[in-house]
Amino acid sequence: MADNYDKDSITAAYDLATMYKEGKTVEKNLAEALRLYEQAAESGHKDAEYYAGIMNYYGSGTERNYSRALKWFQQLAKSGDVDAQCALGVMFGCGQGTEPNLIKGLRWLVRASGKNEFHNSVNILEDYIEKTGDEPYSVDTYKDMEIVKIPKKYDNMSIDALKALADKNDINALCVLGTRYMTLKDIAATDYWFILYLGTPIDRDLGIDGDNELYKSELSEIQKKENRDIARKYLEQAKKAGHQTAVELLEILDDADRDGNAYYTIGREYLLGENGKEKSYEQAAKYFRRAAKRGHPKGQTAIGKMYQYGDGVRQHYGKALKWLEMAAKQNEPEAMYELGVLYQFGEIPELRGDTVSGHVRKDTKKALMWYERAVSCGNKDAQKQLDGMLNKG
Repeated sequence: MADNYDKDSITAAYDLATMYKEGKTVEKNLAEALRLYEQAAESGHKDAEYYAGIMNYYGSGTERNYSRALKWFQQLAKSGDVDAQCALGVMFGCGQGTEPNLIKGLRWLVRASGKNEFHNSVNILEDYIEKTGDEPYSVDTYKDMEIVKIPKKYDNMSIDALKALADKNDINALCVLGTRYMTLKDIAATDYWFILYLGTPIDRDLGIDGDNELYKSELSEIQKKENRDIARKYLEQAKKAGHQTAVELLEILDDADRDGNAYYTIGREYLLGENGKEKSYEQAAKYFRRAAKRGHPKGQTAIGKMYQYGDGVRQHYGKALKWLEMAAKQNEPEAMYELGVLYQFGEIPELRGDTVSGHVRKDTKKALMWYERAVSCGNKDAQKQLDGMLNKG
C-alpha cells in the first residue's frame, strides 16, 4: 500500500509540475515546475528526469545550470532514453557541465544512433531537410569515424595520466590528448557537424530552439585557436606514429581553420573541374555552403544559384531566395541579378514537380528593383533583362 502511495505521489508531483509549466488551471510558474520535476526525478520518474535536465540546460525557471542538467541526463540515459543519450553526446563533446571529452561525446551519439531513432517520434531527417534545404549525410556517417574505435579505457583518463602514457609513446594516448583540446564545435565546420544537429538537446514542448544553442560559443576565438594548436601538436605526433584517427582529426582541424574565401575557391575548383579536382556539383555545393555560412558573398550567391536551379542539391526556391538576399545585402551584383530573375518569372508550377520546395511569387516591381540595383553595380546581364522588361511596357 505504501509503495502505491509513493508512486501516486510521484506521479502527482509530475502532473502538477506540468500544470505549472503549461499554465493550465494554475498560473504559469516555471520555477515551481522545475522544483516539482526535480522532486519527481529524484524518485526515478523518467519524464521528470528529462524535463529537469532540459530546463536546467536552457535556464528555464532557473539560471542555466549545465552541471545539474548533466546529472539528470546521465540518470535518464541509463534507462536507454535516446534524447538523454543525444544530450550527453553534445554536453561531453562541447564541455558543458564537464570537461570537454570529444570521444566520450561521440560514443554517446553513436550509442543513441543504434536505436535508429532520434528525439522520440521526431523524424529528424525530414525536419533537418525542411529547416536547411540540405540533403544530410546518412546517420551512419560518423559511425565509421576511426575516433570512436579508440579503446574505451582512455575515455575517463585525466590529462596528466594521458601525458604520462604519451611520454611512453602510447599513440592512443597521444591521439586522445589531441581530442581533449577539441570540441564538437571544431567538428561543426565539417560534414560531421550533422551529428551536432542530431545531438542537440531539443525540448519536447517548451518551444526552445535547440539548433541555435550549439553555436553560442563559450570560448573566445583566441582560446579556440590556442586549443586547436595544442590539439594539432599531439595529433601530429600520433600521425607520425601511424595513428589513423590522428590523420582524420587533423583533416577536420584543417577544415575548421579555413575561411570563407578558401571554401569558395575549393567550390569553384569542383564546379569547373580545375586544379586537379574532378568536376562535381555535389562537392561544389558542399564547399559553397561552407563559404556562405561564413558570410562570403560570392559563396552565398553560388549556393543560392545551386538551390535555384537544382545543381548538386535538392532544388529549393526558398533557400535560393535566402542566400541570394544575404549576398545582395553585401552588394553582390550577381545575386541582385538572380533575385531579379526569381521575381520576374516566379515559380513555374508545370516545371516544379514534387522535388522542389519553397515558393517565390512573380513580382514585376521587385524584379525591376533588383535588376536596377544590379545594373547600378555594373551587371550587364541585368541591363539586358531590364531593357527587355521596359520595352515590353
